[in-house]
Amino acid sequence: ERMTLLINDLLTVARLNDTHPLKFQYVDLLDLAIEGVSQAQKRVVDDRKIALDMAAEGRLGLQADRDRIKQLIFILLDNALKYGKAAPEGQITLRLDKRQGMAELCVIDNGEGIVSEDLEHIFDAFYRGRHRSSTNAQIIGTGLGLTIASSIVLAHNGSIHVCSEPGNTEFRVLIPCVD
Repeated sequence: ERMTLLINDLLTVARLNDTHPLKFQYVDLLDLAIEGVSQAQKRVVDDRKIALDMAAEGRLGLQADRDRIKQLIFILLDNALKYGKAAPEGQITLRLDKRQGMAELCVIDNGEGIVSEDLEHIFDAFYRGRHRSSTNAQIIGTGLGLTIASSIVLAHNGSIHVCSEPGNTEFRVLIPCVD
């Protein structure tokens, strides 16, 4: 099962880096965010809630590959579920906003945070930081999720950044808007 995950992730990275054509179409980021939060909520094993905060008014239209943006949202929410604080204190928020013609997607959790030495490597392939989940369980993954997320964002002419300190980690994605 882990080998299958690794192979699928490697293929995704190769396709994104090999100028594999994306299927750009008009997508509404709000619709994808609602779907992503719903799917993530089904994977929650405790009573933790995932909130959707729509700071912008109206829809956030993108010319984007629908499946890849869904994958981006999945990766960021999955990361927050793995590394965020467990219930009852755990909180995850997916916030959408619009700033200067860019759709802004932020995933925020209140976990232990990312060690400062790890921040500069967080998007590197196979990099696994010194971080463990709030339950001290070993996290299962390939070390490619954030690499894939970064590749997806770059393929959409966007940017991705992370800010972290104990009690607050925020991944911020900016992608050009068409609305």
